[in-house]
Amino acid sequence: MLLFVFPFTITFVLAFLLMVEMFGDETTENHVQQGEFISNVLAKQSALSLLYGSGESAEHIGGPMLELPLVDQIAIFEKDGTLLYQKGEAQVWEEVFSSKEISMLTRGSLECQNDRYWQFLTPVIIKGTPNDLERAEGSDASQMIGYVRVLMSKAELQRVKLNFILNALAFSVVAALVFVVVVRKLTKQLTAPLKLLSDAMSGVGEQKTKFVPQEHVAKEIDHIGRAYNEMMGVLEQRERELEYARDAAIGYAQAKSQFAANVSHEIRSPLNGILGTLNLLACLDPAEEQLEYIQLAQESGEQLIFLINDILDYSKMSARQMPVESAGIDLQLILEDIVTLQSGTPQAEGVELVCLFESNVPTLVLGDANRIRQLFNNLVSNAVKFTESGEVKIHAYLAREYGNTVEIQFSVFDSGIGISLEDQDSIFDPYSQKRTASGRTYDGTGLGLAICKQIVELLAGKITVHSELG
Repeated sequence: MLLFVFPFTITFVLAFLLMVEMFGDETTENHVQQGEFISNVLAKQSALSLLYGSGESAEHIGGPMLELPLVDQIAIFEKDGTLLYQKGEAQVWEEVFSSKEISMLTRGSLECQNDRYWQFLTPVIIKGTPNDLERAEGSDASQMIGYVRVLMSKAELQRVKLNFILNALAFSVVAALVFVVVVRKLTKQLTAPLKLLSDAMSGVGEQKTKFVPQEHVAKEIDHIGRAYNEMMGVLEQRERELEYARDAAIGYAQAKSQFAANVSHEIRSPLNGILGTLNLLACLDPAEEQLEYIQLAQESGEQLIFLINDILDYSKMSARQMPVESAGIDLQLILEDIVTLQSGTPQAEGVELVCLFESNVPTLVLGDANRIRQLFNNLVSNAVKFTESGEVKIHAYLAREYGNTVEIQFSVFDSGIGISLEDQDSIFDPYSQKRTASGRTYDGTGLGLAICKQIVELLAGKITVHSELG
């Protein structure tokens, strides 16, 4: 609304100042004309007083003149400048016109002025000669026999100006208030539909809000509102479709996980029976070749049990059925045990496994030992699998500490083949398998890192990957 009020105020102030100036000029001109008229009348009536040099006659003429408004002082002078009569406020006359200039005047004129007064001068002119009054009326000859001065006050002009300014200011204030009220009402009428539309748009994220068209609304706003309603209808339809697709995808994933868990569970029971039978056969003192076959079958069965356990763990975590325990654990001991265990595997041949535990990291903490052991066992096993020679290192250091809580950051480094940027985007996806440039696919279900990600999130942590090929 200020955009309307400010220009109006500036325009109104300028117009007001112009009106004051014009009113002052007009009033001044009227007062000057009035002063010249009074001076001319006084000059005509002073002719006989000047002819006879009669101060008493001048008194009878000048007395009534002082009763007129604005007249403060009058004076009647003879031709040579001798004062014949003066009455009124004791003011010093300003001698502006010389006697020669006065003799050239034919009527009253404004001689000078200041902040308080106007001073008028009018010559007293008669036709004929002073000694022949009878012939004066029939003669065209004229001569100046004296002059008069009239002093008029500007107090009335200043009072009138002040009253005009006060009245104009009062009118301006009233007009401004009326204008503001009218503008506010019009602005409210114009912006109310826009506000409704804005409120409807602002509430999109919280609730499904539609714009309700109002009567007496501009066509453009009505069109925008209807277009907005159409857009909201399309968005609601898309949202319903997305919700349906999401629910279907979640249902499919849950069904798939449940199916995998059920199948894996059913397979594990007879598989444990097979492994038990193989153990019994190994105890029957078989021949050396037979023992090798039995041991090979046992290793294959144990590998199959490991894969089945991965599938079951992933299914439980996806269904949020994996509880988290909190008990006192020795982190350093757990990590060192994992390094020792993985160092004894055939895959770790030619690979050095190292555990680096910073001195400021507390070893005894509250946590879930089983989940932490499973997490790092998967990470180290995965690193060893892709490292033919070199080093695999677990590094633990203190990230930050606040109160009784510590944030520990773990890093698992390896000098293996590396991972491309393209593969890093899907490294934690379930059933994701790494292929080498030659097309070789490594053993496993592709669930190891997916399970690691779920365990970390279950423990309120975060897992990332940084790698380069080669």
